[in-house]
Amino acid sequence: MECPGNKDVGGMNIYVLEVARRLGALGYIVDIFTHAVWSYEDFTPYRNVHIVNLHSLPIYVDRNDILKYASDLTDEISNFMVDGGFVYDIIHSNYWVSAYVGDLLAKRFSIPHIVMFHTLGAVKESFPFVRKEPDMRTKVEKDLMNNVQCVIIPDSNELGFMKQYYGYDKTNYAVIPCGVDLDQFYPINRKIAKQYVGFEDNDRVILCVGRPDPMKGYDLAIRALAVSKSKARMLFLCGTGNTEPVYELEKLANECHVSERVTFKTDVGHNELLHYYCASDMLLNSSYYASFSHVILEALACGTPVVSTNTGIAPEVIQNGINGVLTETSSKDIAKGIDQLYKKIGSRRFNKTSLVKAIEMYSWNVVTDLILNIYQKFCD
Repeated sequence: MECPGNKDVGGMNIYVLEVARRLGALGYIVDIFTHAVWSYEDFTPYRNVHIVNLHSLPIYVDRNDILKYASDLTDEISNFMVDGGFVYDIIHSNYWVSAYVGDLLAKRFSIPHIVMFHTLGAVKESFPFVRKEPDMRTKVEKDLMNNVQCVIIPDSNELGFMKQYYGYDKTNYAVIPCGVDLDQFYPINRKIAKQYVGFEDNDRVILCVGRPDPMKGYDLAIRALAVSKSKARMLFLCGTGNTEPVYELEKLANECHVSERVTFKTDVGHNELLHYYCASDMLLNSSYYASFSHVILEALACGTPVVSTNTGIAPEVIQNGINGVLTETSSKDIAKGIDQLYKKIGSRRFNKTSLVKAIEMYSWNVVTDLILNIYQKFCD
């Protein structure tokens, strides 16, 4: 599995690995099947957790073409079980393509099947700037919603989209959020954090974190900076290696006359984010659509307030004026949110301890226990 922040690699990888790590620590055996890209050898990253590389796919394959190999993938995983002399107690699939293969396996071996989509094709396609999803995606997602044992949904926003775009009216779902690693993200001294990342003491910095995917709304963020009353800098941490989409964003920043206040970094890994969160005045999440938004929890865990559009987990976590500001999905409204938050910061109305306290229920340990309850329900 590739590192979060690389092209096409994000919150789903964090989710899979964090849940697996904690299940393994509890004594459960977890096999994670993934596309053999950079490693041909299976390996064990954590106790009782095994990464199994699948070789039925070409090394270089568009994720939207993977369905063509569904039968081969199903046979390869089936053979893995037969050769090992066991059958899994549960299949937990992540993303629609994996869930399609998981469903073939579940039916072949009569195994309970749990699915989490992470994003929904019909919602993505409602935005004109998103490339067309495969024709089968929406149909596959709808069939899975109606037929698997349980669909795990990260927040009420996603449940609403399932009803709106898919006509979903079943009760075979559980709302279980994604989580945050409170051992990795926590408040540290702001001055030390600024020195570590190279900020000056008086720098005012708005932080944006995530791959430069159009759905992240980085165009909205840049336009918001242009009309905001603040004179802050805006720093985009775009993962690693995501240079091509950045060129268009740099062009937009120049057109909006804020290029001197906008910086893009494509060399910061997920394990380096702590100091950036703690050194920044706020996190800005300007997404048009997100099924969850891990970065909101990571920032709050570091004691950093958040300005966010009304997407993903934001409306369930952010309390206006308490730990951040919720905005509409427009550059003008985001700019107002930034200015409003700076006023709060200026009056020192944010308490880091209370910010962290508000998201303790989203620790990966709590989330994993909730998922485990679902597994046990269908395994008993």
